[in-house]
Amino acid sequence: MQISKDYFDEQLLKISLQMDDRFEKQSQILITHTEEQVESLARMVQEGFEDLRELIDVRERVQQLEGEMRKIKEALHV
Repeated sequence: MQISKDYFDEQLLKISLQMDDRFEKQSQILITHTEEQVESLARMVQEGFEDLRELIDVRERVQQLEGEMRKIKEALHV
């Protein structure tokens, strides 16, 4: 009876260590993947803000040009 209990305990320990190792590997893979996705999302957000800035700059430039055109028309009395 003692031999089978020792054997059983030994096998459980092996399984436990294997599961711990698998868990650690999977955890590391998940952490790495999550970090990569967060970085990717941060880049997308930054690019989106840059696109918005460009649009705002274009709108401001159009408004400026429209104002200048209005002044020219006023000066020419058109």
